[in-house]
Amino acid sequence: MLRRLPAKLLPETGFLILVFLISGLVLSTGSSLALVQKSTDPIPVEELERWGQFRGEQKWSIPPAAICGLQNGGYAVILIDGTLELRRSGESFFDSVQRFSLKIPGQPTCLLQLTENRFLVGTDRGQLLSCDVNSESSPMEWAPPSGGWKPVALAHRSSNSQVLLVDQRHGQIWELDSEKGNPLQSWTGFIDPTDVTEAGNSIYVTDRGWQRLIPCVDGEKSGRFEEALGDHGASPGLLAGPGGCAAISGRWIFVSDTENHRVQIFGTHGIALHHWGLHALLPRESSGRLHYPTGLVYDAESRVVIVLEVSESRVQYFGARDAESRPDPAELWARVDLISHYGKHWALDRGPDGFLLAVLEPDSERVVVLDRRSETPVEIDDVGGHGSKAALFRTPSGIDFLNRSGFQRFVVADRGNRRLQMFEVRRRPEARVIRESWITALVRSVDLGDLAKTIPEWKSPAPLRPGALACLDSGTIGVIDESSARVLLLNDRFQPMGVLGGSGSLERPVAIAADGDGFLIADAGTRQILRWGLDGSSKQIDLSAVRQQPDGKMEAIPAGVARHPDGTVIWTDALKGRLFRTDSSGRTLQILGSKSPEEVSGTRTGERELFNPGSLQIAGDGSMWVVDFGNHRGVVIEKNGKIRHFGSGSYLPAAQSEPKPESVQGGES
Repeated sequence: MLRRLPAKLLPETGFLILVFLISGLVLSTGSSLALVQKSTDPIPVEELERWGQFRGEQKWSIPPAAICGLQNGGYAVILIDGTLELRRSGESFFDSVQRFSLKIPGQPTCLLQLTENRFLVGTDRGQLLSCDVNSESSPMEWAPPSGGWKPVALAHRSSNSQVLLVDQRHGQIWELDSEKGNPLQSWTGFIDPTDVTEAGNSIYVTDRGWQRLIPCVDGEKSGRFEEALGDHGASPGLLAGPGGCAAISGRWIFVSDTENHRVQIFGTHGIALHHWGLHALLPRESSGRLHYPTGLVYDAESRVVIVLEVSESRVQYFGARDAESRPDPAELWARVDLISHYGKHWALDRGPDGFLLAVLEPDSERVVVLDRRSETPVEIDDVGGHGSKAALFRTPSGIDFLNRSGFQRFVVADRGNRRLQMFEVRRRPEARVIRESWITALVRSVDLGDLAKTIPEWKSPAPLRPGALACLDSGTIGVIDESSARVLLLNDRFQPMGVLGGSGSLERPVAIAADGDGFLIADAGTRQILRWGLDGSSKQIDLSAVRQQPDGKMEAIPAGVARHPDGTVIWTDALKGRLFRTDSSGRTLQILGSKSPEEVSGTRTGERELFNPGSLQIAGDGSMWVVDFGNHRGVVIEKNGKIRHFGSGSYLPAAQSEPKPESVQGGES
């Protein structure tokens, strides 16, 4: 600290001493800062802008569910079948591998190493299991709080060695005792949290609903949303569906900007410092191109960041390029606009002329309305954008048309805002097929959270989380409540009518379709399809003809379902990219998708191939409309068996330009 000099010193002497003291302070401070930076920042600030160089990749035939770092270097990955791989560097990146088979119920959702041989695993059944990889004993469950939880991400607190957990069911972040999992403190107010990390004196959370990186501070009850980093968009510093985060020091945080297909580096001072990544230009392309990146791990031993891409069943390794080398284009690309793709849900109108297709596009948080009567549907309007005001969305999650005469209406589930919104498309079939803004108008909206407070049978210990929805011809609307695995019923005036499921009858419902006076529900957790009547009765669709795994589960994960006019059930398989038809006797025929590994093409974009398909709809003429989500395209099987595709050009099959006589007549055994 500087102090006043004695008055008897000469002015020149005082000046020299003052300069000396100031110089000494600056030198001392600079040295101290350098030491701190060296100890807390494994990547110097001047090196950050050189990150993004592709160093390698690792692929799996079974989709990975989650990754985490290892205490002594390397990373661990858990596959959806419970296989745990520990990968450390030997002669090359992560070529030393250990494999274990964990006996866990359900499908893993997150992973964290506790000790050398013990890992913490979250599951889609709302469990948190402590597993010893060298023991045959059953995993030990960490008791959840009252109301349960849905663990989707785990992290260590470097400051006190405790465990951080992201509970997506309640929109809450927990700090847990690392020995037995006892809750120590929590933060609330999140919409759709996806990951958590600690940097400096704060905890940071990526949130898909807020589209931000949000800090939390010890002793407080909620996140500091007014200090959040980012907002919705594509320019550097903005985010679209942030899916993962990893602090590499007290100042730098790597963030998976999932729907912008890139990784961004943020400083805790609030500035976006660097980013890299390009959407894969060709199907299944890697070499630094990214496709929906999620989890992140920084490995200090090898000085690389491991980026998980669940949709591609792989990880890619990135490091810093040499200061003298030229950057890859993926490091320099600076997007300023959102490029949207088809989401997992779409709907066909049910009017007598049947000409509309409405598609959810989660990247831009909007609904696109198309005229579907041409070979390639034509966009005629869109509605939405990110926000909480009327006609905006925070993660649109379900859509279906009502059956009515006149102008067609569709209903959208708005997960982040916990509401339903109804829109009317004011376009007649005979109108000219051109884009016209504002032909889609908001009709009504309802806050499901507020409604649940007034309906006793709707009450739940967890906030409502609306997902897929379907509309019956009678006007009854069924909305999946993901947080409580049930279906909420409303009429077309958005007045509550009751509830289906609950009490463990459903596990992870992901799709719903109208079926006469009831609904067909695809449950990805139990890998079943059920038919529910409005009276609460349920019946399981017989899918026993599909190959079973050793654990007794079907070797398929239903992702979309619909009833065909001929009475059969049509459904998609997200696990292996297939489309099936099942009749009332349980006989199941495969319509689309590869039947053996030998048939799978390198790009998975062949005429008869699907890659991570989503929902499907049946048009009035019997044609089948499938969302081929992983390929950014739609697939239509016409009534005469002809197959056609539309969507992103590079993902369309080569046969699109050279039609083949092959057709599909209801499937092959």
